[in-house]
Amino acid sequence: MYREVQFVPDLQGRHHLDTFPVTAAQTLVNSLIRPRKFWQISPKKEVEDRKVVGFAMYYFTYDPWVGKQLYLEEFYVMDEYRGLGIGSGILRNLSNLAMKTRCTGMMFVVAENNEPSVQFYKRRGAEDLSQEEGWRLFRFDKDSLVKMAAPSEE
Repeated sequence: MYREVQFVPDLQGRHHLDTFPVTAAQTLVNSLIRPRKFWQISPKKEVEDRKVVGFAMYYFTYDPWVGKQLYLEEFYVMDEYRGLGIGSGILRNLSNLAMKTRCTGMMFVVAENNEPSVQFYKRRGAEDLSQEEGWRLFRFDKDSLVKMAAPSEE
C-alpha cells in the first residue's frame, strides 16, 4: 500500500469535511501508479466530408473526496459549427465514457470572460465551484518553479 493513502484523513480534516472520502484506498493507489494519458474524442455527427470541426482532450485524475474524475483539459468546436449539437454530442460521448470508466464526475476550467461557455455548461447541469464551494484555482508559472526548485540557502 502506498504511504500517500495515510494522508487522506488529514486532508479531510484540514478542509473541514465531515464525511470520509467515498472511495476505497485501493482506488487511490491505482490512480497513483497508473500513468496519465491524454485522449481525444471527436463528435460522431457527420459534417461536410467528415471534416473535423471540434474535439475534446481529456485525461483521468483522482480526487480524494469523490474518487476518479474525468478532467476535460480542452474542448473546442469551430465557430461556424456551434449551435448544431456538435458540442453537446462531444459532451454526451465524454459523459458515457466517464460512466463506463466509473468516474464520479467531470472537472474542467472555463475562463471567467467566456460567458457563452459558462452558460453552455450550466445549461447541462455544471456547477461553478468557485461560486458554489469557494475553491480557487492557482498556478505556479515556470519562473516560480525555477525559484522553488533551486537549492535553499539556509
